[in-house]
Amino acid sequence: PAENIKAFIDGVRAVGLKEQYNFDTEDLFDGKNMKQVQICLMSLARHAFSLPDYKGTYEFPEHFACHLFTMENIVVV
Repeated sequence: PAENIKAFIDGVRAVGLKEQYNFDTEDLFDGKNMKQVQICLMSLARHAFSLPDYKGTYEFPEHFACHLFTMENIVVV
């Protein structure tokens, strides 16, 4: 739902990711700009490495950087 997408977008802002990397609700909900959604997800993954409390993996497979998601290979739950 759109409310979940907005909560995600607000969370991205809260962790300090630059606004130019974020996306609008319509970009994902209506599928208007899936490239921007992907840019946001990839940028967020990279940004997480710089957060002082980050305890996740530091591996970032190179093939992720060139993979473009399409509406056909995205499953909405």
